[in-house]
Amino acid sequence: MVGVMLVMVPLLMMFTIGLTFVGAYKMESKRITASPMWFKSKVYNNNKWSEIKSYIHKSETCEEMAITSMALSSYVLNMQNLTPIQSGCCRPPTFCEMEAVNATFWMKKDHKSNRTHPYDTDCDTWNNDQNILCYDCQSCREGFLRTAEHKWRELGLFMVTMAVKLIISHLSVFLGTMLEH
Repeated sequence: MVGVMLVMVPLLMMFTIGLTFVGAYKMESKRITASPMWFKSKVYNNNKWSEIKSYIHKSETCEEMAITSMALSSYVLNMQNLTPIQSGCCRPPTFCEMEAVNATFWMKKDHKSNRTHPYDTDCDTWNNDQNILCYDCQSCREGFLRTAEHKWRELGLFMVTMAVKLIISHLSVFLGTMLEH
């Protein structure tokens, strides 16, 4: 019985943490480490964002996107299925109505835009310099958050699945042993 309890407590913790990552439990506090609110506060902290931004740049996501779509027209560029980081960091938001030269080089139009979108400053933040692009844009931060949340959800599904399988197998071994005695 003691052995079963020693195994079940960590498995139940794994199950609970997995449910949290999947989103079944909403932990909404900046004080709880690794909660969604805590993570958002780190992403929107400019000092932490500069570190995150450097990792995104070092991953060469935008460079790969530029190389793979070099021969594509601007229409095809707009129709590409991009990851949240690619669409948020490597190109300006679509409401900016910029003209694509290639995947990471966009020309600003001369007309004034109506500033009604929540990420209006992203249009002005965009820069064609490959080291800057839209890494300082709010859309880049949102893309990073969406990517991290997707990966956490996958991890949570894996943890819940493995915890349930291990709990069932350990309980069946325990019950089999108890019935044998």
